[in-house]
Amino acid sequence: MTIVSGLALGADGIAHQACLDAGGRTIAVLACGLDTIYPASHRNLAIEILKKGGTIISEYPENTPALKQNFVARNRIVSALSDMIIVTEAAEASGTLITANFALEQNKLVGAVPGQITSTLSIGTNNLLKAGAHVITGADDVSNILGIQASEKDRQDVFGDTAEEQLIIDIMKKGVTDLDQIQAQSNLDPAIFSQTITMLEISDKVRPLGANHWIIK
Repeated sequence: MTIVSGLALGADGIAHQACLDAGGRTIAVLACGLDTIYPASHRNLAIEILKKGGTIISEYPENTPALKQNFVARNRIVSALSDMIIVTEAAEASGTLITANFALEQNKLVGAVPGQITSTLSIGTNNLLKAGAHVITGADDVSNILGIQASEKDRQDVFGDTAEEQLIIDIMKKGVTDLDQIQAQSNLDPAIFSQTITMLEISDKVRPLGANHWIIK
């Protein structure tokens, strides 16, 4: 997995550092020009990200300061680069919820960590869960939702009972999860495609992840 975040203090910095400590790759999206690392206290973290094969990107030119409105705007890029947005904490009117809205508009998966009902920092996440976000209580939840818990061999052992089923399975084995993209690549009639997906689900060969994404089960 590649972790995408905003290099900010708190959860952003923790996500980047934990990813690096685990030997992973991470992408930091800045709310300012690339000539400025904000916050300055994360300069060493930014250097470590680059040294370990990660990326730091920005849509803003050099000499652009970290303006308040830029932080909200950059979050649409964080969402666009991701397969899934995970909200760990959020107040009722948190800017993080704006990122979740970006994710929904971009047809991305949204997960949230449940929190104590007495905590103001759990109001936003608990509301997301009530609205249908995926429950995230550990790394296994993320793996299962993204469909990466199965080995490549497991996926290769799935076969369709008809030519149409096999066609769809072959497309999904290539890593395509968006249902509209699967249909477009299959060139199947919409009615036939819908019927075939239904039969694949009934036969326990594929399953929906939500937000119009499907994977081989």
